[in-house]
Amino acid sequence: MDLGLEGKLALITGSTAGIGLATATELAAEGAGVIVNGRTNERVERAVRAIRERVPAADVRGIAADLGTAAGCRWSQRALRSSTFSSTTSASSNRNRSRASATRSGCDFSR
Repeated sequence: MDLGLEGKLALITGSTAGIGLATATELAAEGAGVIVNGRTNERVERAVRAIRERVPAADVRGIAADLGTAAGCRWSQRALRSSTFSSTTSASSNRNRSRASATRSGCDFSR
């Protein structure tokens, strides 16, 4: 099936296991770039590897951050906008800076 996703980018939250991982894998197989999200580096890296094993040509990256917190959302927004965003990025290494800049809860990636 061709869903016309070639060249599109999808952020799938909670995508280190279960239906989230299955969704990320299928989107990658359809040609979409995929950003995997989970709370720990270990789980995100494992999910990225699993997708690449199933879809070797996949454009897949990961963000380890808790998007249920304002700090995790703010940090993830900065990481996504960064020109240095690479295969796996973690909020834990920038935790203090993220907390200091978080002013509200919830994620709004539209800005």
